[in-house]
Amino acid sequence: MGLRWTNALSGSYSSYTGGFPDFTLCVLGRNLNRVPLNNTPEQQSLNQFRVLPAELCGSLRCETRHKLTKQGGFMESRAKALGHPIHQMLVPFPFGLLSTAVIFDIIYLIWGNPTMATVSYWMIIAGIIGGLAAAPFGLIDWLAIPKGTRAKSVGMIHGLGNVVVLLLFLASWYLRYTTPGLVPYIPSTSALLLSFLGFALAGVTGWLGGELVDRLSVGVDDGANLNAPSSLTGPATRSAR
Repeated sequence: MGLRWTNALSGSYSSYTGGFPDFTLCVLGRNLNRVPLNNTPEQQSLNQFRVLPAELCGSLRCETRHKLTKQGGFMESRAKALGHPIHQMLVPFPFGLLSTAVIFDIIYLIWGNPTMATVSYWMIIAGIIGGLAAAPFGLIDWLAIPKGTRAKSVGMIHGLGNVVVLLLFLASWYLRYTTPGLVPYIPSTSALLLSFLGFALAGVTGWLGGELVDRLSVGVDDGANLNAPSSLTGPATRSAR
C-alpha cells in the first residue's frame, strides 16, 4: 500500500508507504487513510488534494467540497426539511404501509378473516399516496447526482423500480375495488400475486436505496461526523477523526 500527496506547506509532490500517524488526508474534512497508490480515476481525483494536519481538516472551503462532489465524492440532498433529506424521511411510510398490507393479506389467507383484507385494502391506498409524496423529492436528489457515476445508474434503477412497485400495488388495489361480492375488498388471486410481487420488488429497491446512502453517500450531510452538532444549528464541519 502507498500514499501519494501534495505537501500542504511546501507544495512538493511526495509519496509515502509507511504508517500515517501525524497527518490525515482531508477531502471535505473526511479522512481517507492508506489510499492505494494506483492510477484509478478515484486515485487521480485524490492526488490533487493536500495532506493537512488533522486539526486543520475542518477549514477546507466550500469550493473544495463542490469540486469533489462533481468528481465522485459524497453529496448532500437537494431537498431538505429541518436539515434532513425529505425523501429519506418520507420513504419509510410507503414501504412500511405496503409491506404491512402484504402481511395482512397473508393473515387473511391463513385465517380467512375478511377484516384483514379490508385493512390491507386501505393500507395499500395509504402506501400509494405515501409513495407519490416521496417520489418528487427523490427525483430532485437524483437529478443532482453527477452523470457517469455509479450513483446515477443505481439511483435510476431505484427510482424506476419504485415506480413499478407502485403500479403493481395500484393494480392490486383496483382488482380489490372492482371485485364483486357480498364482502367488499376481498382480494382475488391476481390481486394477491400483484401485491406479493410488488413486495418482493420493494425489497430490491429498498436495498438499492440503502446502497445509495450507505455505500455511495448520496444524501449524506457534508459535515457528517460522530460529534456533529444538531442539524437545526446549520451546516456542520466534518471532523478530522
